[in-house]
Amino acid sequence: MHLRTTMLIALLLVACLTVSSPVLSSEVSRDLQPLVELDQIIENLEKSIADLQSLLARLKEGRQLIAGQLRVAEPETIISVLFAPKNLRGYEGRMGETFTFYIKGASSGSIWGTGSYTHDSSLAAAAVHAGALRAGEWGVVDVTVLPGQSSYKGSSANGVTSGSYGSYSASYQVSRNISKGMYVLPDPDGMTQFRDRRGEVLYFRVTGTERGSVWGTEVYTDDSELAAAAVHAGFLKEGETGIIGVMFLPGQDKYVGSTRNGVKSSDFWQYGGSYKIVERYATGN
Repeated sequence: MHLRTTMLIALLLVACLTVSSPVLSSEVSRDLQPLVELDQIIENLEKSIADLQSLLARLKEGRQLIAGQLRVAEPETIISVLFAPKNLRGYEGRMGETFTFYIKGASSGSIWGTGSYTHDSSLAAAAVHAGALRAGEWGVVDVTVLPGQSSYKGSSANGVTSGSYGSYSASYQVSRNISKGMYVLPDPDGMTQFRDRRGEVLYFRVTGTERGSVWGTEVYTDDSELAAAAVHAGFLKEGETGIIGVMFLPGQDKYVGSTRNGVKSSDFWQYGGSYKIVERYATGN
């Protein structure tokens, strides 16, 4: 009798434990749910922090790259230069003013005078005759507009012969610019004119635009619009004005187009000349 009673009690205990165990497990799970949710939040935050750290590292690398490309030019070191006209016609009303031009010296061209030239004389030839440049040399010259003279005496100098002339309405003198600073040209009307400057860097003041024909990526055909290429290459934004350095390169066998910074460039095959934007100057303006 005692044995049967003991067994019955044992069976009842087992039954009770079997019935109550799921309830206990469920209660424990409910108690742990806040911890599970908190662990998930922590895990998500840790992943987000890792992603942000990776992004921050990339941003720092990008900043270093931009800082390497961005140089600071003090305003007093910037010398604004104009592209030279063929002659000084149209400058008669600017008597006494001096203009700074970027020009390639030439041994040919009609000129009249010595030292002072008639205003319709070829500026490229007068620059060589006056000794400001050599024939075929690119350089920066100062040109002062003067009143006309009663006569102009011709001569031969530096491989250029000038003619004599009588009275004329306006004159000019030309000399080499010897200022120390950075010569900055306006946005050019095409870059093909600089094919003989390969390997050299010239500086241009350009306002970025997302419109314009561009061929290539990083290295562009030299008929690509500079203002659009500057945006495509990441040196300027749309509507932003800055000074950029452009290196002139030989033509490439092919140019691969791409879409960058809102500008789409095109593919092209072999072309005769190229350029690459290599730096940007901050002017504080």
